[in-house]
Amino acid sequence: MADFYFGADTSDYVQQYATFGIGSGNEASVMNTVAGFTFVTPAGGIFITELARGMDSSPGQAGITFPIGVYDITDGTNNATLVVQATGNSRSDNAGYVWHTVTGLNTFVAANRTLAVASGPPSATVWHTRQVDGTSYLNDGTPEITLPATWTQTGTGRVIPLRAGYSLAVSPPTLNNLNTNNVVRVGTTGNTVNTAGLGALTSLTLGGKAATNLNAPSGDGTFDMPSFADGVTYSLMGSVSAVVGDGTATDDLTVTLLPMDGWHYTTLAGTLNTANTGVVFNFSPASAVGDQIVFPLSHTVDAQGNLSTSYEGTVTFYHIQASTGTVRTFLVTTGDGSGTSGNATSSGNVSTYAIGTGTGQGRASTTSTGNQSAFSIGVGVVKGAARAVSTGIASLFSIGTGFASGNGQSPAPNTEVTISKKPNTPTFRSVFKSISRKLYNKRDK
Repeated sequence: MADFYFGADTSDYVQQYATFGIGSGNEASVMNTVAGFTFVTPAGGIFITELARGMDSSPGQAGITFPIGVYDITDGTNNATLVVQATGNSRSDNAGYVWHTVTGLNTFVAANRTLAVASGPPSATVWHTRQVDGTSYLNDGTPEITLPATWTQTGTGRVIPLRAGYSLAVSPPTLNNLNTNNVVRVGTTGNTVNTAGLGALTSLTLGGKAATNLNAPSGDGTFDMPSFADGVTYSLMGSVSAVVGDGTATDDLTVTLLPMDGWHYTTLAGTLNTANTGVVFNFSPASAVGDQIVFPLSHTVDAQGNLSTSYEGTVTFYHIQASTGTVRTFLVTTGDGSGTSGNATSSGNVSTYAIGTGTGQGRASTTSTGNQSAFSIGVGVVKGAARAVSTGIASLFSIGTGFASGNGQSPAPNTEVTISKKPNTPTFRSVFKSISRKLYNKRDK
């Protein structure tokens, strides 16, 4: 089967039957010169590889032969030159009106030549179909074995099923693939490009964004795809056109452009959430339908700009403006709202006494059970997600079991006395005796 064909596009113009062969008439041969059936050879020229004629394939046609060829009619049909010819053998497999094909040809024709397919009467009359009228094409009783080297016949302007198959002498410029699977990610290096019919590549763009470090001296090679940065111009993600060129010829191919590995994107649509609960809040210029948000897979952003994630911390997102292609970076901070993580510290000189049960405030419950007395020299302040740590000098006395954990300050709700300076010895003894007496009495009860 040939790579390409010119001439008739069907072997059967249905219901338009006619005879072609020996009989009374003067149409020694027929050449299809109607507009749409001729062919101008492309740059680089072609190789004609097969010829075919459409006609009946009844069992009675076994052994019938016919001449078929191609003429160069660049300077007109009068005295047109025969380029190639062959003798065809009629099929007799009763398959209907089909192509009767001659293969194995390899005739070169230079560029910018106008060609037409012609055929002479077969060795016996056969039935075929025609496009325009029902005229039977008959010669004066002598079958033709070969076509004339110079066209002198009158059977032009007719349309019967004749075609020629060909291949290109020079491969057309073709971008075969990028990375084999035609998927390229932002910020990647060593991507591959494969082409045919092109020389050393001088350019490669994806969605208008130029690749960098292009190295393809034979039309095949590697390239890098630039990273996102604030203020740069980039293509939208998704299906884009890749265009490759060697300085003379170009070709294009539809490929998929994706964000960096571990990232995803969403295209904004519908009614956008521009409140401070959405990721497009307070954009300048404002986000618009068709823009894209690029984000890590630890987060999810829907088409309206709503965000969901279990991640706590700050990450960089990217906003691609559809109208300009401008990329803008912005920070997204997420957490549980309980405060800033940190270590609790103790400083200063403080004594704290508590009797009873203390319930803390924060993400977790800070519970003291039993009867306890606590003395601490230092001030304890707890902020964020951390356990309280005393870095000063502290002493702890407890009866029962005490648990303390959580986020934030955990004051006991019972009576509490705070002394802002070191107590003297008499005062310390008095307080200790008072507390001991209360604990003793409480235990007896």
